Amino acid sequence: MSNNKNNNILMNAIRAEDLGNFETHQQILDEDIDLRYTNSRFQKLKGLGPRTKGMYGERYLEELMTKEGIKCIGPDNTDHDRIIFVDIPQLGLKGRIKVEVKMSFLWKGTDHGRFQQIRQGQDYDIIVFIMVYPEAMEFFMATKAMIQKQNLPNQHGGKKAKSGTICIDCDPRKVSWMIPLEVFPHPES
Repeated sequence: MSNNKNNNILMNAIRAEDLGNFETHQQILDEDIDLRYTNSRFQKLKGLGPRTKGMYGERYLEELMTKEGIKCIGPDNTDHDRIIFVDIPQLGLKGRIKVEVKMSFLWKGTDHGRFQQIRQGQDYDIIVFIMVYPEAMEFFMATKAMIQKQNLPNQHGGKKAKSGTICIDCDPRKVSWMIPLEVFPHPES
């Protein structure tokens, strides 16, 4: 790990066998374990990096829509993730719906997840919130207008900043404006 010659310390590596001597390493080991997911079929998905999780969230939504006979295609631009052709009577939407997808898991030591990087200025009609509980992956939705009516915190820059990016800490089952995903195939798709 180090070589002390004439009071000069050479530190260019931490060997694997020395990791046990570092408090940081023990904190990492303690932090990454959420026992609720230990025997869950979603354990491997939970361990992936954020971008990879997001990509799989988009694919789960697309596959779910396809299995239900709903047309789902790629986006027009980078402001949304998918386009679905559905009727959503409870939201007053019909036809071609631009969807942003956000996925979260329960955070260790809490009963909620965190949906991040929600940009209110982007081109989408609804956000589909995928909450991955140890026993199930559940889909919820809200329109952009519904989200904008909430007093949600900025993700960057503190309470007074106008970053345009918000995050939502919640359990969607307990949020009245996040409603379970219920869509119907649009007749013209």
